[in-house]
Amino acid sequence: GLFCNLLNPKVVLFVLTFFPQFMDAALPAGPQLALMGVTWAFLGLAWLAVLVLMMDRIRPVFGRPAFQRWLNRTMGVILILFGLRLAAARS
Repeated sequence: GLFCNLLNPKVVLFVLTFFPQFMDAALPAGPQLALMGVTWAFLGLAWLAVLVLMMDRIRPVFGRPAFQRWLNRTMGVILILFGLRLAAARS
């Protein structure tokens, strides 16, 4: 995940445009950027932990064959509708 974010130009552009707004020009930039980076990493980790806990709770629902059939049919219909919309837009 770290290399993915470091090599992703969107993340770099986000950091370069968003972080400087919250920096104090009178203080050294390095510690401020480090604090913001650690805060961002902590918030990301907390969000992923909550997401994992929520997914663990609903995992039994996704394991039910009836739910899997419903999900496959629903997604199939959605993809067909997207395809029809694309075909209509091209003509």
